[in-house]
Amino acid sequence: MRYVVPPRVARDVLPDLVPNTLEVSKLTSIARLVALPELSCQAWRTQSVICNPNAIVPAARGCFVLRLPAVRLPNRRATGATGGRR
Repeated sequence: MRYVVPPRVARDVLPDLVPNTLEVSKLTSIARLVALPELSCQAWRTQSVICNPNAIVPAARGCFVLRLPAVRLPNRRATGATGGRR
């Protein structure tokens, strides 16, 4: 058993890999839906307590970083792997 046969490995691994991938995708989307409003709420509370709008800037950056993959991934799929270039 020194050599690995790729078709057999794929046939053995894919049935277990697909449900796990779907589960991770569902859980991360749920976490994103919960995290973004919570992050915004905490930023507004901090801003109201310290009377300084600088508390909202890190929260806005965090929202941007969390939403960027959700915006770029469908765009990449629509334009293809080349990014719209030929």
